[in-house]
Amino acid sequence: METKPIFNYTGYGWEGGKYRTNQNLSITEIAKEIRKELKAYFPKCIFSVVCQKYSGGRSLHINLMHAPFNPFINPESKSEQFNHYCSDKESKIFTPNAVTAMKTVTRIANAFNFDDSDGMIDYSHTNFYLHLSVGKWDKPFIKD
Repeated sequence: METKPIFNYTGYGWEGGKYRTNQNLSITEIAKEIRKELKAYFPKCIFSVVCQKYSGGRSLHINLMHAPFNPFINPESKSEQFNHYCSDKESKIFTPNAVTAMKTVTRIANAFNFDDSDGMIDYSHTNFYLHLSVGKWDKPFIKD
């Protein structure tokens, strides 16, 4: 599930280990594969995996909805976004168990992804955009 550098337009791109052999999968098929892997890796957790298609690309929204541990440091929290680019900030919102789980979710999802984007030259090229959260704005996380 590691990502590796690739030769590309920006020179900074990467692709996931499963992208090369599955690069023709639709976002719906990728979501199904990720659901299977999440169920196998986290049998006691429930995730919502939703795909979104739009004219500028496609996105995967993965939400941890139920787990046997409390993911929030603040007991009043019911839903929070997880920024997989910046784990230092996340350690102030989420417990170590939640950070570890969401980093694993990121690795599983990114195995099917590639990214050759570079904000400095206003260039975006990715298989899909990844959005992670614990709970949803309208459906809070539930500890089992």
